[in-house]
Amino acid sequence: MQTHKHWIIAVILIGLTAWLAPSPPDQENRERGVVKYVIDGDTLILNGSDTKIRLWGVDAPEREEEGYQEAKDELRQLVQGKNISYIVKDIDKYDRIVARIFLEDNMEVNRHLIEGKFALEYCRFTGGFYAHC
Repeated sequence: MQTHKHWIIAVILIGLTAWLAPSPPDQENRERGVVKYVIDGDTLILNGSDTKIRLWGVDAPEREEEGYQEAKDELRQLVQGKNISYIVKDIDKYDRIVARIFLEDNMEVNRHLIEGKFALEYCRFTGGFYAHC
């Protein structure tokens, strides 16, 4: 009887852990591609396309601002030549896709740049999604 109780408790704990663990964003609704070129710290282009992808919620330094090269280098190191997936959030006024970008291991690039202090959270658009406003 004691062993039976341990199994029940183990099953409940496993179920709670799975239920409470943050799940990755819906992978079925993702587009995929290989990064051809990083333009700056928050914009890239995929192979086979001229369409630019702007990282949603990421406000990286501009060319004349301090930290520009570091942000661009970090994004390049993370994604250049790699397979990514992305969730389209919007199309901006420059006809760029605005998206959340993910590496194959499901790490979100947008969050990495913000949490690593390579860029700021663009709170006007995120409403505090990344909790750095």
